[in-house]
Amino acid sequence: HQTKLVQLATKLDLDLYQLRDELSELIDEGKETSEPLWAVELWPEPVPTVVVLSELVAKISKHVAAEPHEILVIALWAMMTWIHQDAARHSAFLVITSSDPDFGKTTVLEVLGFTALRPSHDTDITGPTLYRFIDQIKPTMLMDETEDLLKRRDIKAIVLKSHSRDGTIKRQERMAGRLVTVHFSPFCPKAFALIELNVPAPLISRSITIQVWAKLPNSKVSFDHVDDEEFAGLRRKLARWASDEVPNLKQAKEPLFPTGFDNRLADLWRLLLSIAELAGRNWPQRARKAAEGLSRSHTTPSWRRRLLE
Repeated sequence: HQTKLVQLATKLDLDLYQLRDELSELIDEGKETSEPLWAVELWPEPVPTVVVLSELVAKISKHVAAEPHEILVIALWAMMTWIHQDAARHSAFLVITSSDPDFGKTTVLEVLGFTALRPSHDTDITGPTLYRFIDQIKPTMLMDETEDLLKRRDIKAIVLKSHSRDGTIKRQERMAGRLVTVHFSPFCPKAFALIELNVPAPLISRSITIQVWAKLPNSKVSFDHVDDEEFAGLRRKLARWASDEVPNLKQAKEPLFPTGFDNRLADLWRLLLSIAELAGRNWPQRARKAAEGLSRSHTTPSWRRRLLE
């Protein structure tokens, strides 16, 4: 695809990057029908941020066994995927971990698959496919069982580059006997399910980490792995919310950060806290408290700390 695009730009004497932007607009017009979960009709009337966030937290709580503050962060991250391409300066990776393979990491990814923008579930993918796919589609990557994948040098480099909007993957494309440098953007929301945090440290420092637990015997949490009317309605509301609120979030002033949140830590939480502030009521305080709690356990998972205690 990229080689043909370079050839076309040369033949028509057009700027390569302008041509790619115009092609992306055409892709945007048609790609919503390529996957069932991508075809989302806007909710007919404006939906306040507080309504979307409240309903999303309630829905996720039905299906995911996690602490309330972690449910809130999952909900904020799902909302963030809908405005990521327009409003994010840095991409906060979401890492879902547990001490046991059967504690519900995949369930979290599946729930995100019904609530995030253009979800793509992947367990194995090559480096070239990864950056080309992201550059073209701008999906939400939901990657399960990826411990070994993230240790690969090419995948690690692509993921780390994708933390910043300015990060690009440079590749040489041959055209008419000469090589032309093409810049691919790997910038999109990414969530990873991991049994252990035995992955490159730079990845963890760019991630918000959620610890999931086995359900308690009397828990009412359940998930039948099926899309339903609630999920479909939430996607429509999220689409309308994003359409209405992107300008506000792009122009929003810095959110109120917890003490000590600067540099990369501020980059991770900026957009999530901005969404919470847009919701108002007690959501900003709850979001800041969640950010503080998860950041304290950023390098040591909560289950390990509990075992040591």
